Amino acid sequence: MSTPSFTRYVTTDNSGNFTITEITPGNYKVAVKNGHTLRRVSQLETFSAGVKNLSFGTLLEGDGVDNNVVNVFDLSLLATIYGKSFGEAGFDSRADFNNDGVVNIFDLSILANNYNLTGETP
Repeated sequence: MSTPSFTRYVTTDNSGNFTITEITPGNYKVAVKNGHTLRRVSQLETFSAGVKNLSFGTLLEGDGVDNNVVNVFDLSLLATIYGKSFGEAGFDSRADFNNDGVVNIFDLSILANNYNLTGETP
């Protein structure tokens, strides 16, 4: 028996909050991930009418290639564009883990801190 699932792409506010509408009441696991973080998954949650607040904590950065693991592929991406800034030829925001517009030692530090970690699976 397969488990029904659906995907919603959302934009968060500055605090990381987002809203999803049109959810059929029921039990769900909720997974969150952005293009360069590891996935976090909630426990089974019951949704009914009204507001449901879930907290996932801080998403771990470093997954530049978006495969839910921080590894040599992410390091290779970062190394290729190290020192590049937003607007400069070759800049790739996937390796700008702190979103400051430049790929530098701070992004490398984030990647190194989460190296060999894997995101959760639903």
